[in-house]
Amino acid sequence: MQNNKWTEELSRIASIIEKAPLEKSIKWGLEVFTLNGQNVISYCGFKNHFAIWFYKGVFMNDPYKV
Repeated sequence: MQNNKWTEELSRIASIIEKAPLEKSIKWGLEVFTLNGQNVISYCGFKNHFAIWFYKGVFMNDPYKV
């Protein structure tokens, strides 16, 4: 459900994600990036906002406490 309103923003997000060692696939009609067969990250544009989310983000290592 990509919204053309956020083309530049979503393109920037995609260029950042593509630098990671992740495999891109399409699930639920959206680009989902996986590692070892596990969903890691996805993003989408909506009517009034765009979003990026991490699947199981609680398990991610955060050495910089971001």
